[in-house]
Amino acid sequence: MDKRIAMLLPMLVLLVMFLRTKKKERGERKRVKAKGVGAVFALLRPGLVGGATEGRKEIVVMACLCFVRIYLMSLSSKLYQKLVEADLVKGGRFWRLWRTVLLLGMAHTLNDQTFKYYGKQLGTVWREKLTAILHESYFKGFRYYSATQGITGSGDIIASDVKEVTQRLSQMIAEGLHAVTAGIFFSYLVGAKYGWKYAIMPYLYLWMGFALSQRIAPVNWSKVQGQIRDQFSACRESIARVVTHQEPITAQKGEAYEKAVIEKNFKNWIQAQHSAGKAVIWSGYVTQCVFKWWIRSFLATMVIGPYTFRGIKDMDETMMKQLRGHLGYHFMLVKESFMAAGNTAKILYQLNQIKGAVKRVNQLTTALDDTPDPQGNFARDDCIKFENVRIAMPTGQVLVDDLSFTLEKGDSLLLTGHNGAGKSSIFRCLGGLWSINKGLITKPGTDADEGLHHKVYYLPQKPYTVLGDLSAQITYPDDVTLSEEELLVTLTEVGLEYLVGSTVTDWEGLSLGEQQRLAIARLLYHKPSFAILDECTSGVSGEMEKKLYMICKMHSITYITISHRPVLKAFHNRMLQIGLGDGRYEITALEGYEQPDYNAMSPMKKFGSMETHEDHTAETAPIFDTEPSWPAIDVIRMGWPANGNLRLSMIAASLTGQAYMQTKHSHIFGSMLGSVFTQDRGLFMHVFKWGSLYSVTGCLFEQVMEYIVREWNTEMKQNLTQRFAHKLLEPNACYTLTQIDGRIKDPHQRMTLDVVAFSDSVSELIPQLVNPMVTIGFAVNGLASFVGSETIGVFVGYIAAGYGIIKATLPDQKSLVKKESAEEGQFCSLHSRVTRFAESIAFIGGGQREKRIIEDKMGEVLAVGRKKIRESWKFG
Repeated sequence: MDKRIAMLLPMLVLLVMFLRTKKKERGERKRVKAKGVGAVFALLRPGLVGGATEGRKEIVVMACLCFVRIYLMSLSSKLYQKLVEADLVKGGRFWRLWRTVLLLGMAHTLNDQTFKYYGKQLGTVWREKLTAILHESYFKGFRYYSATQGITGSGDIIASDVKEVTQRLSQMIAEGLHAVTAGIFFSYLVGAKYGWKYAIMPYLYLWMGFALSQRIAPVNWSKVQGQIRDQFSACRESIARVVTHQEPITAQKGEAYEKAVIEKNFKNWIQAQHSAGKAVIWSGYVTQCVFKWWIRSFLATMVIGPYTFRGIKDMDETMMKQLRGHLGYHFMLVKESFMAAGNTAKILYQLNQIKGAVKRVNQLTTALDDTPDPQGNFARDDCIKFENVRIAMPTGQVLVDDLSFTLEKGDSLLLTGHNGAGKSSIFRCLGGLWSINKGLITKPGTDADEGLHHKVYYLPQKPYTVLGDLSAQITYPDDVTLSEEELLVTLTEVGLEYLVGSTVTDWEGLSLGEQQRLAIARLLYHKPSFAILDECTSGVSGEMEKKLYMICKMHSITYITISHRPVLKAFHNRMLQIGLGDGRYEITALEGYEQPDYNAMSPMKKFGSMETHEDHTAETAPIFDTEPSWPAIDVIRMGWPANGNLRLSMIAASLTGQAYMQTKHSHIFGSMLGSVFTQDRGLFMHVFKWGSLYSVTGCLFEQVMEYIVREWNTEMKQNLTQRFAHKLLEPNACYTLTQIDGRIKDPHQRMTLDVVAFSDSVSELIPQLVNPMVTIGFAVNGLASFVGSETIGVFVGYIAAGYGIIKATLPDQKSLVKKESAEEGQFCSLHSRVTRFAESIAFIGGGQREKRIIEDKMGEVLAVGRKKIRESWKFG
């Protein structure tokens, strides 16, 4: 009966905790659709039989490895008992047992490394699946355009938040599998040997500790993490905007204004991190004290207390040795049971920490699912016709009401109006980006046409240059490769024949005029029936502008021009003026219109370049004589926080205090064991009180250290980003860096993602460098009094030899880590491009092409990640 109770009670306690947690969230879930981790996990979980298979193999293998791990831990517990009993026995038994321990250690290592390997593989598989699900919804119709209007950093959510969520979920699955298997097994052993009270105690302690920490130190992790991520996305977008529009910013001397915007966003981001660091101090202290520090005292009390107060008398040396082995085995079993329960607490803690990222992912999935396709009444014919159409923003504000006009083939229309009047909005409705709730729009093409790139083609003022070769710039969004002869024919018409055969790969590095002529070449390739020319000649010469209209006439392209320039009236037979107040508009015929005669142009003007152009065939000389050296130590100096030396000393002091308390804490079991042999209840209570004091003090040292490290990390990010932003926004600096020097094409990624990754790594490294030295020092000092200086020399030699072997055999993964960082940065950059140019991509129907480009890059990211996981397994 006790065995069955021991197996069932832990599960009942976990069920009660689960139901209580769900009850707290139930009210909020009624108000918000698809809320919480459960919504994301529902998309990822594999079916037991049939259904989704992604992740099933990894979970099954990890479950099997958990049972192997339990078996190995059970053998280790029994061996520990035998070792304790054999420590005074002379002969070879002791050393035979030690050989068995070494073999078990090797088996443990292999099992643990394989378990970690499949856990990381599960995270990769789930990331691939969730990203594919989001991409499918994100690039359906114009949802990627709609998402940019309502969600901050939609691209960042897919590129960054999805990675964190899936990695954390895979970690929680791994912890959960171990918690369930180890919990059942060790609860069974403890209950069978020592009674159900010992079996249920870890889970009662877990439940009470978790309830206590939530009661006295609650933290709204969803709000804290969500604010940090929202502000970080705003920082990335503001820097990316500067890089994208660097040429007009440089020309108009707008660096000071952009610098103020970026500094404001960075200030908000840093402030959010400071607020988060302060918010988790008390919560972290209570959680670590309950689940890490005080638990050892509680364990020792739970195991040894009954024997101290039981009143055992007349123990001889053999009986003492047997009792010591018995208590050690008992302690090991209960400890493993507590560790299984602790893994459950760890899962609950991790659930709280990822609420911010999960909330953003759920917001995106909900927004994409709830975004209706733009509605409107459309008819098909070989003309563009608006009949009583109301042009209104998604917010409901009416821009133009009862708009009616017809554009037949061969006509031309000039559209004018003040900024914000709704000129481009008319064509958002025409292209299907916005819904229309009144009127009828007639346009050429079929219902399957997406955007404005088939029968109707849209040319924006700022052309969209795609990733790819010269042929891709012309054929986008079609995936077609043109020969050099075909490229030469098309580009000669716009005076860009010199790009054929050139080494140009950065198409955003072309001048605005060259980019606009490249867009005109794209228009010529697609040969639409109608063209929308939205200020698309602002960067070219008057001759090239005139030539554009000649080309349109020659290829029978009917055009609508959006412009404020009166000189363009000569190329149009009607003018539509909007923004007259109350949604009114006016259409007038233009007198003196004469159809230009393209054939009358001279051959030189017909096919020659009308502008001077930059020489893109020769390599641009770098602005630096040599490659600048930026070793990590120099970057650390640049980001070194104020009073950095003092903070470093405080970290060392905190780690020293923490190690001292751990050393004192490690003596608790032995001291309490002495109270059993002497039956000294006063000694037992004395040790318990001091053990509790060590726990509280050690946890305080740990939290002080973690707070200093967090603040160090935040200030390092602030110093580095401010320094780089100041340099980037000096006059002409961004343009010079990306276009003239040309070695750095993604400063926005390096100033955000790479700075964050570097600062996080350095902040983690600082305590990792100090802690081993302090811990080894205390350990050596403690061991010296027991085993002597010669054994200590062997111990230190073993550590040194192990370090040398690891250093000699471990491969240099610097290139692999660098490649992974570069691939992740490019993946984020591709999503940022879609976010920044969403409207241009939507107008020309490039959503599916962008999806293919991004998914190809995602495949490269996953390939590098899987290779890194394999290398970690080999040499871990």
